[in-house]
Amino acid sequence: MLDFNILECKRFIAPSASSVIKRTVHNYEIDYYIKGERIFYINDEKFVTGSGYICFRHPGQEVYSFGDYNCYIMTIDFSKKTPIESYSRNSTTIVEEECADSLINSIPPTFQPFHSGELMGLFSSLSEQTDLNCETSYFLAKEILYLIGSDVCRLNFENKKIVRTPADKAIQYINKHYCENISLEELAHAVNLDKSYLCRLFKKRFGFSPNAYIITQRLNYARNLLLNTNMSVNEIASACGYNNTSFFIEHYKKFFNTSPGRDRQEIWGAS
Repeated sequence: MLDFNILECKRFIAPSASSVIKRTVHNYEIDYYIKGERIFYINDEKFVTGSGYICFRHPGQEVYSFGDYNCYIMTIDFSKKTPIESYSRNSTTIVEEECADSLINSIPPTFQPFHSGELMGLFSSLSEQTDLNCETSYFLAKEILYLIGSDVCRLNFENKKIVRTPADKAIQYINKHYCENISLEELAHAVNLDKSYLCRLFKKRFGFSPNAYIITQRLNYARNLLLNTNMSVNEIASACGYNNTSFFIEHYKKFFNTSPGRDRQEIWGAS
């Protein structure tokens, strides 16, 4: 395991489901979730995490999130170039170069570890240390990384044995193409199934229809663009796969219970 500095480790509670403005990750960030649910985006890809899950972010990624959650957060600097005393996740610092450890860089954005209980105890103990870079703190952080690395190896092995269903393949296809004008016929063709049969399999597997999932992905991405760019509503609608802006606004109102214009005004006005 490479040498590193511990920049922070503490308990963090997000009391309300408020949106967070997009930021750049500067070092390696590891969060362990105790309670609640967090929806977060890494380079515009959506992830959902909750109790007992690990979230892992790499330097250079663009991220934002929202949700009601309670977690431990830890940030590590393998380059040992980031000033420890003045560190803050939201401050502008030099983005750390990717470390040389291939296992560290293979850790997925979120997963449920097999050693969840042990990890929570380690995070708790580390967060109580007054000196994060003493021998005891370093030992606790190394144990956290070793357990995470071990669990990632096991998950990779288990995933190789999983047979992906057509519904799983369909949702992967949607995740890559939801900003395009995807039809059910195209989706069914992509997974070699009749569209009616695919819809039944999809709903049985996930609890909602392919169209409902496409709309959810498009609108969450639209809100990301709305709150973090200067793009017009027409431009955002087009970028999210809508040929009709009025239709986009109608979907947006139903999904978020507010109009795109009002949503942007409330967030930008509060910032």
